[in-house]
Amino acid sequence: MAAKKKRKAKKKATTRPEWENTVHHKGGGSKPGHRTYHPTDKDRKQVEIMVSLGLTQLQIAAVIQNSRTIKSIGIPTLTEKFADELASEGAKIKAKIGQSIIARALDMQHPQGAVCAIFFAKTRMGWSEKRQLEVTSKSGVLVVPCKMSPEEWIAAQEAANDEREPPA
Repeated sequence: MAAKKKRKAKKKATTRPEWENTVHHKGGGSKPGHRTYHPTDKDRKQVEIMVSLGLTQLQIAAVIQNSRTIKSIGIPTLTEKFADELASEGAKIKAKIGQSIIARALDMQHPQGAVCAIFFAKTRMGWSEKRQLEVTSKSGVLVVPCKMSPEEWIAAQEAANDEREPPA
């Protein structure tokens, strides 16, 4: 019975690839010479920033380097090791930036308070600086986008009316 167990154990050991039978090999990875990538806190922060800026996974993978090989990591490694950072889409950083803008917008003593308030109003409240002229008549309201101020438009209309009127 013991001889059968020995033969089975020997058979199992020989059917596995040789590299699996070795206990010690470079890098601690799953294959000899394979250098496993271990992300650092700095790498995680960098990936989070790049995701929030809208970089593609290919661009991010090209920037992040394996410190053991000094080569860029691949997309499979990026998606495996940075799944949380990629899934969050930079939500933490976007939230911090939003908080900063709102805090400055509400603090009118801050040198950039008014600028932040205007930025917030334009981007989140739909405000704009479009110049348009609204002409109300019996038939309704006509909205005319223009590149001149209302005063300039009125002056131009008066000048045009003066030219059309026949001399008395």
